[in-house]
Amino acid sequence: MLEGQTELGVTPLQLDLDSESLAKAPRTFVIVREGHQPYTIVQGPSTQTVRVVAALVAVAPSAPVVSSAPSSSAPVVASTTKPDPVLPKPAAAKSSVPSTTPPPVDILLKR
Repeated sequence: MLEGQTELGVTPLQLDLDSESLAKAPRTFVIVREGHQPYTIVQGPSTQTVRVVAALVAVAPSAPVVSSAPSSSAPVVASTTKPDPVLPKPAAAKSSVPSTTPPPVDILLKR
């Protein structure tokens, strides 16, 4: 987890933040993991304990990019925007053709 260029640690991570300092300016944290999109958290003041569970989104594999620029050992954050959450896919639509099989009976008539 990064704040700017400062590495704060690896997840899971617990941070104690001063609410008064957050009232002046929120703090921005970025979770960076190889093979995944960066996940940005902006934390402002809060009167309650805040817990964040970040669902990281995998990056689609692509062809390697050849660059003439010298490489740097510092991590590079490509984006500082929060990725769209992954939503569950909706259930398949039911056919408009009625089924020939009656639904199961939920009341037993025989004793």
